[in-house]
Amino acid sequence: MRRLFFVLTVQTIVGGACVLGEPAAVADQPPRLLQVSEAIWTGGQPSGLKAFQYLAAQGVRTVICVDGAIPDVASARAAGLETVHIPMRYDKVSAPILQSIVKVLREKSGPWFFHCHHGTHRGPTAAALALRERTGCGAEEAARVLEKAGTNPGYLGLWQAVADFQSPTDISAAPALVEVARVADFTAAMARIDRIWDRVEDCRKEDWEIPPNHPDIDPARETLILLEAFEGLQVPGVGPAAEDPAFPRALDQVRQRARILHAAVLKGDREKADAEFRSVKRACLSCHRTWREAPVRLESSTRGNPL
Repeated sequence: MRRLFFVLTVQTIVGGACVLGEPAAVADQPPRLLQVSEAIWTGGQPSGLKAFQYLAAQGVRTVICVDGAIPDVASARAAGLETVHIPMRYDKVSAPILQSIVKVLREKSGPWFFHCHHGTHRGPTAAALALRERTGCGAEEAARVLEKAGTNPGYLGLWQAVADFQSPTDISAAPALVEVARVADFTAAMARIDRIWDRVEDCRKEDWEIPPNHPDIDPARETLILLEAFEGLQVPGVGPAAEDPAFPRALDQVRQRARILHAAVLKGDREKADAEFRSVKRACLSCHRTWREAPVRLESSTRGNPL
């Protein structure tokens, strides 16, 4: 059995767990960068041309985005890298997604870098599946990729997909590999909210002032953008939340919390803003546990989902 590499240039291994190191020394590389084998890498979304150039310098040839957001194709091309977009869900890995991952390994040049937004859940899952396909390693060895990446145990479908992996004998029906895939509206909206939230959190860390390292981020504007994103979020057409009457109520609650957060920031009430920030975060985590992390029990609930 081949040895896993787990080269952590932005992280160090302490007691079997990954912890962030000093980011200043490796500012150009993607977050949570993890080398799984000689030819497979995973991590968070590369930010800007220098991050893609860093990957190219490590020998990476193809970047596979498994997030719902649109990949930075232009920067990848500028760094001489090819991009493939295979948006994954959190609750399971469907047969078309698995076939697409295998198709990448067979048709696109390696080494390969699989990434999601933060590099914690879907990206490492895709990398672990790629590892099983490419090396023939067992479930236990592949699960170490998720463990090292810090994949949430609550995402049962992701862990199960890695454990139950079987190399598809026929991938002729796999979707075409594209630079930018069509993504369901709800998935794209949640990916956007995820990124807005990161900017709002940057403001909170600076006591609701403009972050000195991000002078383009204004707390009042970012909390308004967050509120508008929640206001525009619609109930998904398919999936665990589609027909659950509790989901619209939960969505209304997080919208109300986001309104209060924005109002507190406008008034300069930092204590209230902190409290409402935590309230929004709790509401989001509760929603994720209930609907995003829930295993799909009825296949009919996801029929027609492009992901």
